[in-house]
Amino acid sequence: MRQKQSTRSLITLIAIITALSVAVLPQPDQVSEAQGGSTLAYGSIAFGSITPQAPVQLYNFNGMQGDLIEVHMRTLSNGLLPFVDLLDLNRQTVASARQDSFAANTHGVQLTLLLPQTGVYSLMIGGTANTTGDYALELDGRSSGARLSLTFGQPLTINIAQNASPQYFAFTTESCPTTLAVLNPSQGTPYTFPFMVKVRDERGDLVAVLRGGDALEDRVTVAQQSGSYEVEVWDDDPALSGTLTLLVTCASEPQQCLSNDFVAPGDALADDANCPDCPPCPGDTSDNPLCAGFGISVDREESGTVFLSWPQVEGANAAIVSAVSDTGTLIYARMVIDILTDVIDFPFWGAITGTFTIHVTVGSEELGYNLCADSVVVNLEEKPTEGEEPAEECTVDMIAPRGTMANGLQTFTWNDVPSASSYTLRIYGQFDAVVANGTTAAPSTSMTIDVSEAAIGLGYGGSNEFYAQIDVFRGGERWCANGVRVVRVP
Repeated sequence: MRQKQSTRSLITLIAIITALSVAVLPQPDQVSEAQGGSTLAYGSIAFGSITPQAPVQLYNFNGMQGDLIEVHMRTLSNGLLPFVDLLDLNRQTVASARQDSFAANTHGVQLTLLLPQTGVYSLMIGGTANTTGDYALELDGRSSGARLSLTFGQPLTINIAQNASPQYFAFTTESCPTTLAVLNPSQGTPYTFPFMVKVRDERGDLVAVLRGGDALEDRVTVAQQSGSYEVEVWDDDPALSGTLTLLVTCASEPQQCLSNDFVAPGDALADDANCPDCPPCPGDTSDNPLCAGFGISVDREESGTVFLSWPQVEGANAAIVSAVSDTGTLIYARMVIDILTDVIDFPFWGAITGTFTIHVTVGSEELGYNLCADSVVVNLEEKPTEGEEPAEECTVDMIAPRGTMANGLQTFTWNDVPSASSYTLRIYGQFDAVVANGTTAAPSTSMTIDVSEAAIGLGYGGSNEFYAQIDVFRGGERWCANGVRVVRVP
């Protein structure tokens, strides 16, 4: 049962970079050791450039069997179509991630994997189709020894303290479709403790993201005998603390539920007969005159990135966006404030093919978040409809800041784009989350935002590195985007 979704888009990242000077893109068995031969540790980040003189770069790291690694290569300039290859000690490709076509607001490429064996691995990075440009490369890893096994049919209650590190658990499916239920007994704002739960399969691919804050209970169901799954649990608001109960059962068995109205924290779980009715899901709001003409506009790239927009509704200042697979699995959910757009990068969330239903509900804290609603179905296996190319060129560049920004109020300025209707500024920080954003109508080409540490926290890898991006809209549709890396001055 779920009403609203809380927000955080996250990505864990890494890297350290050494260049190879080669004239052509080599095959893995043709790549020699990077000069300097540094062995990289988990949890690092670096920035660099793919150039005609150095089109391929190689980095080594030590990994243990069962380690969960995440590699993210983010483009910082137009033109680069990045790729990442993970090679084993024999220079055989273990896994790959590629961006083969241009897409506005791309996150670059991400590679996630549970390492199959202990040894030295290499990351080979570059640009497909001889493309070049700046990038940020991040690598992270976590030992399998940190996971506590969940016993089938036995609830496990865990406490999450303020500023606590993530906790890791694991369960193995049996000969039945298997459900993980997350029960949330703690009081919070607006209703319950804002937890975050991520579920990954044996390959390390993200299966589901479950968010609390207003969900008394959330569930994800996976196929029978589909192997082992990792469950990562942490606090979506580090300033708060709370309690969660995890329960793994067959999907067909009676599920337990929890409600603050019926069961106090620490009491035994109630059975289904005592469960309260689920709150109403987003439904038909066509009888509300404010919702006349409300609907989702979709623009999809062939790469799997989907751009969403919707009209302004009087009194609404927020929207809840979610995507559900045809098996009923929630793969994406976030709340956006004061903007009328969102972007879902389905490959980043582990979805390459399939049919997904995207829901958008709008509202406010005063009016409720189910003021107006709409849904649209996207089939990633179908080629997107090709629209007419815009008659005018759309090019946007950040004028200021360049390189550094203030630890406080900072004015961001960019060039005027003829025919633009509005601009959206997004600041990406730690975990690749959007830590600040705003929208201004054209012809305005500037915006002042508080980017102090108190306001937006830390940047990539806990540093003062951030990414500032300008999105250009014309007639309510995304037209083009560009951004720059900036370092906040302490």
